[in-house]
Amino acid sequence: PKYLNDETPEAWREWLLAINDSLDEEVDETHYHKPGVQKILTSIQKNTLTPEDLARMKDEYSEEILRREEWDKAEKQGRAKGQEEGRKEGREEGAKTKTLDIARQLLDVLDDHTIARKTGLTVKEVAQLRLESQ
Repeated sequence: PKYLNDETPEAWREWLLAINDSLDEEVDETHYHKPGVQKILTSIQKNTLTPEDLARMKDEYSEEILRREEWDKAEKQGRAKGQEEGRKEGREEGAKTKTLDIARQLLDVLDDHTIARKTGLTVKEVAQLRLESQ
């Protein structure tokens, strides 16, 4: 199936393949090894499944595809949001680093209050920079 990928849990993989394979009514049973899957395929082959059972199986498969699509969409959105937050944090860190560098360069020419006012740092932060630079 087109929604089956490397991240599909192994417990579901063979079931999804079997369901998809049974939709065209041409099943190669040698591909399936789980006893439950074998039992269903045997039932299909003997045609002991009612049309309602087959319809239910197709509906369940369709629902699984929809859930997978929703999961994939949510995962992509979450990843994009995380990346944006990471970029924002990186920009903020870069701006803070630049501000601290400027403040360090001003330590030998301005007092702590003036540096704080011009850089947006607190007087306490400037005083700490002054202590670290000595």
